[in-house]
Amino acid sequence: MARRDKKAERDVARERIGRLMALAERAVVARHVERAHRYADLAWRVKTKYQLRRTGAEPRICRECHAFLAAGSTARVRLTGGKRTTTCLCCGAVRRVVLKGERSPTLSRGARCGGRGSPTRGPPP
Repeated sequence: MARRDKKAERDVARERIGRLMALAERAVVARHVERAHRYADLAWRVKTKYQLRRTGAEPRICRECHAFLAAGSTARVRLTGGKRTTTCLCCGAVRRVVLKGERSPTLSRGARCGGRGSPTRGPPP
């Protein structure tokens, strides 16, 4: 009996997930929200069956009800205080993501680590 080629299976699964997410996006634009949710659920099932990580579909699928999240129609997206808050309008689940920002110019590496020139230690000797 031949061995399974898991790498090939996972590659096919990634392609299927990409195709399903594209179909879900088109379904939302065409106002077929239930169809979009079905595509997202199928993509989630494929992702979990083949134990895939970082497929690019994670931010677009609700973790609670596996609905497709499209800003404005099936999800509410708010940007406040350096965070992006996405609320699923189907189940009410909230996902918060900290946004990467520029570092404060007053905190250089030396100042954060207590190195030379640290504002807490005074001027260097």
